[in-house]
Amino acid sequence: ESIDPRFSYARLNTNMRSNMDPMSRQGPNSVIEVTMESKPSSHVACSGLYYFKRAGYFMKAAKAVIASNQRWLGRFYTAQTFNEMVKDGLEVEALHLQNSWSLRNVNEIQSYERLALPAIAVGKLGSIYDEMMERQGRNLAEKGVSHDKELLESEIEPLPERRCLAIYSLCDRSNWKPTVALSSFVKEVQGILGQNHCYYEPLIESDGRKTYASVLSGVLHWTYCQLVGFKYYDKVEIPEGYGDVVEGTLLRHLPRIKINFSRLVLTPNNIILLGFPTADVNSSRFRLRRSLNRCGLPLFEPFLNDIVHMTLVRFATPISGSALAALEKTVLDFESSLSFGSLAVDELKLSPATWKMQAHELQQYQARTMKLL
Repeated sequence: ESIDPRFSYARLNTNMRSNMDPMSRQGPNSVIEVTMESKPSSHVACSGLYYFKRAGYFMKAAKAVIASNQRWLGRFYTAQTFNEMVKDGLEVEALHLQNSWSLRNVNEIQSYERLALPAIAVGKLGSIYDEMMERQGRNLAEKGVSHDKELLESEIEPLPERRCLAIYSLCDRSNWKPTVALSSFVKEVQGILGQNHCYYEPLIESDGRKTYASVLSGVLHWTYCQLVGFKYYDKVEIPEGYGDVVEGTLLRHLPRIKINFSRLVLTPNNIILLGFPTADVNSSRFRLRRSLNRCGLPLFEPFLNDIVHMTLVRFATPISGSALAALEKTVLDFESSLSFGSLAVDELKLSPATWKMQAHELQQYQARTMKLL
């Protein structure tokens, strides 16, 4: 719908129902009666996307438009052919679109990138998440849950530190806004599992020092990308200038974003939050991979990350059947929640990262902070 004079407009026949294929039928008010170029005779604006059942219909109508010199501002327009088709007794149907974008200049292209592409990316993420949740559900049914005993053993007897090279954002009170639903969910999960698991919590400021709630707690974080996975970290040497390429690519292709975390997933190893960002994160990930490959720089991702997620808890001890059933019911009970929290990502950090992401572990490394534009 529009009244902008740059569009062609169609007036619909309110008394006629479409006789077209039921699969394409839009309702009783979709049959075009007449079109007018750049004159808002109705609110039904033509997007410029047209489909003709047969090429001959268009050719005959176009010739008639040209023969009668139906010019508007010195030009012929496609929408004018519909009037000729209606005169010949053909039916022309309007398919109503939610949005339409013109890409005629730099401003319109930038507007499309800012407003339309994120919406498209959200739709793609939704499909990815649907498949992921279905797959994890099958895994749970077939294999049950497993646990990483090293998470607990490392607190009793120190083990070699597991590290990766990652780009991430730490959650604290300034950028992470959890909802009541998330607080209630975590409380119920802790009641079911107890404390002998690795829970991830926002950084807490206490006397100027960053602390965390319990021995096994790690810092809640969003990992944009693992550039060198845990398996490869000790085998790869990061050359000088690596961070410059990473930061330069991110500043060009990833703006400041806000992520709304609105889905919960129970997997055989952990419980995670899935989020929807305000920009196309996967597109920027693709560009970063391409930049590193073109420069011949190390890239050893453990998997091709195409989701936006944060881990809430990793299982560190065995979970009984009754506890698993209680977890599944709890996740199901909270599935209808519209949001579990939002994360404002104004900056990202590049540094070695650990399995638990505990505050004292991260302090060992000098992270490169990249301010997004």
